[in-house]
Amino acid sequence: MKLLVGIMYCIENEFEQCIESIKKQPYKEFDHFVVEKLPNKKAHDQLYRTFMGNSDNYDLFVKVDEDMVLVRDTFFEEVVEYFNHNPDTDDLQISVYDYFTNRLIYGLHIYSRRMKWHQDNENIFVDWPEFHQKYKRVDDDICLAPAAFHCPNPSKFQAFHYGMHKAVKITQYGRGNLRHFACIVHWDNILKLVKNFQNKNDIALALAIIGAYEGIKKKYTPEVINFNNEIAISNFHIWDSIQNNAIISKAKQISTFVTLMPNNLLLEIILFRRNRYKGLKHAVIQLTKYILENKLAKYQKKA
Repeated sequence: MKLLVGIMYCIENEFEQCIESIKKQPYKEFDHFVVEKLPNKKAHDQLYRTFMGNSDNYDLFVKVDEDMVLVRDTFFEEVVEYFNHNPDTDDLQISVYDYFTNRLIYGLHIYSRRMKWHQDNENIFVDWPEFHQKYKRVDDDICLAPAAFHCPNPSKFQAFHYGMHKAVKITQYGRGNLRHFACIVHWDNILKLVKNFQNKNDIALALAIIGAYEGIKKKYTPEVINFNNEIAISNFHIWDSIQNNAIISKAKQISTFVTLMPNNLLLEIILFRRNRYKGLKHAVIQLTKYILENKLAKYQKKA
């Protein structure tokens, strides 16, 4: 099998490590290309156009983000073996170990040549394939996972940007319909980020929390998550001019507030600003669930 590896790069610290981990693969039936320093939407569109334009020349397409460093030199060999045994798979999504949340998260994709992507106006969830339900997707967090380390050495701006990006995926300002399931998934990343920070008091984790805080508070739209966006850069410079201990102190305040709120109630309060009807509906559901669970817990203790 022949592989085409696509990498997107802007300013990530791990780019050289990423390239080195790819070149170290003993399986040599692959080529790679880099989509460099384009806005998020344009970068993904170019990546998928390149994949689709080479569907006659390659068997598999590997999407590796520039902040991912492959864990094993045998990874490509393992991927080929998997597809030899599972030729009907179209999208193999393998989890990677994420520095920010201190856990496995889904992220590295291997696609069959059958996959097609539509170029549309979606500018938040930019990985959506055309007629996605017709493709067989497999999520793997056991066999080939972890495929890579995600953001093992983030810069300060990279960490701040991570938080902003999560905020945009949670609030989805600039998008017509609210994709509520995605809100919950990315909010869970924030909760795990907060827990990780509370255990480590790390400056990069603190900046990620503040980036998320800024993104939610200021209602950032997808344009802000482009690395060259002036709003993102100027906002980061304000925080970067502050001493690390003050940044960590602010992140502690935010983290304490987040952990005091039950379940996903804070998320639903945030979404209430975005979509008042759905936000109120989900907030009431979460609050009711919380009250019932507390009452049930008290009843079980008495019993």
